[in-house]
Amino acid sequence: MVVTLTDEHAERVSTALARRASTDPALTRYLQSDDPEPLLVRSARRAQGFTRDVVVVTVAARVDEKGELVGAAAAALADRGEQALLVASTRARLRTVVVSSLR
Repeated sequence: MVVTLTDEHAERVSTALARRASTDPALTRYLQSDDPEPLLVRSARRAQGFTRDVVVVTVAARVDEKGELVGAAAAALADRGEQALLVASTRARLRTVVVSSLR
């Protein structure tokens, strides 16, 4: 499962996976398999109730010219961000992998 901080970021990740699957037969087979725990992409607020052995938490953020965090990630962190991070970090049974991007 991939968990993001915002619905917008979850949509971008899902779109990127679908685009990649269109040119990657192995990924297409994996996404279409009958795995009992299929790959899910969810925002933290939509991830409650789901668990997986391994969860990738992805955080994308943007910094403005003043060096301040802006955009959807900043809003998510400001608005009950602790809860989103707690949900995101507790969905894994075995391992949580954090991937971040800052621009």
